[in-house]
Amino acid sequence: MNEERLLILKMVEEGKITAQEAVELLEAMEEEETPKQAKTDDIWRRIEKQSEELTKKIERAAERFSQSIETKLDETGISEQLSNIQRWFTKLPFLGSIANEVHEFVEEVEGSFAPDLEEIPILLKNVNGSIVVEGWDEDGFKLVVTQRIRAKDREAALDKVAEIDLPQAGSVIDRLEVDIHEQGDTSVAFQLSIPRKGPYRLDLRSTNGRCKVVNLLAGSIEINTLNGSVTIKQTKAESIITKTSNGSNGLDYVEADLIQQRTANGSILFVGSCRKLACDSINGSVRVSPLTFGYELSEMDVNTVNGSVRCLLPQMPNLDVKLDASTSIGRVNVSLANFTVQSEHKAGGLHKVVGAVSGQTDAGKVIAIRARVGCGSISIGHERDNHGTQ
Repeated sequence: MNEERLLILKMVEEGKITAQEAVELLEAMEEEETPKQAKTDDIWRRIEKQSEELTKKIERAAERFSQSIETKLDETGISEQLSNIQRWFTKLPFLGSIANEVHEFVEEVEGSFAPDLEEIPILLKNVNGSIVVEGWDEDGFKLVVTQRIRAKDREAALDKVAEIDLPQAGSVIDRLEVDIHEQGDTSVAFQLSIPRKGPYRLDLRSTNGRCKVVNLLAGSIEINTLNGSVTIKQTKAESIITKTSNGSNGLDYVEADLIQQRTANGSILFVGSCRKLACDSINGSVRVSPLTFGYELSEMDVNTVNGSVRCLLPQMPNLDVKLDASTSIGRVNVSLANFTVQSEHKAGGLHKVVGAVSGQTDAGKVIAIRARVGCGSISIGHERDNHGTQ
């Protein structure tokens, strides 16, 4: 099309057409280009929309899948077949005919941790069932282990009760480790209450079931579950690492120097303060709301293959923002006050934006955002814009 424009200008120069005729020709060419460009944009927008709709369906399916497992584990016993599920789309076994009744057995132990420990390792490993850890104001710990077993009667269920190696009641320990092995027709739930503040190295692992940490000050937290959600609320640690294959991964009002959140199928939510944040999802949206109370510089690396990224930043006069956002199929929408675009590139469905917001004072906080999306939109705005609402 540029060659055609040059040809028209050359024709004017040679006196073959008048300047007015050249203007009319150029305007006609622009009118032809506009519908073509609009049509191309519409195609990419349809692809983006269809991809995001598909991603939402995958998110909902993964969430329903993990919630279904969690509900079944909370309410009933379960067959050992469930622990062999490797992918989110594996069909749930027919649970209704496994047995007639569910029988519950509860074991509770209390104790305390040895004083002046530099580190308190806590390892809870489960196959089928939830793990919940909460901080409380008591001096000691309390661990409640609930086994739910399907059997024709309670006597038959008693024969299936797992012998779990637990600390002795009233003991003083320097570590807590409980490992549940596969038990047919049985789900096991952990509920651990520990003093809110401690040099804990918390490690939670589950195959089928949710993992949750609430109201805790710890050294490090690591959570890994295959089928189930991960939730951490009102918690501070030096490092937080969470991973789930099928289920949501949510951190709400947390603070840590290093935070890593990963999921294959499910959404990621982060609300909190950190020095370095890494969020990675394959099929799922990412919602990030960084708070600036903890660190002068916060670096955020947010990635998803299929899904949208939305980032809500606090409105502060002394906040510097550095943005490097790119989506292969989608759009980058920035609604930050005083945002300056340093470079922008569009080609087909690709959209890349690099820019910054300079704070009004020299002693401000800095948030550096790097966002990469395969297919989906990227939205960067302030809290009041409600970009995080669905």
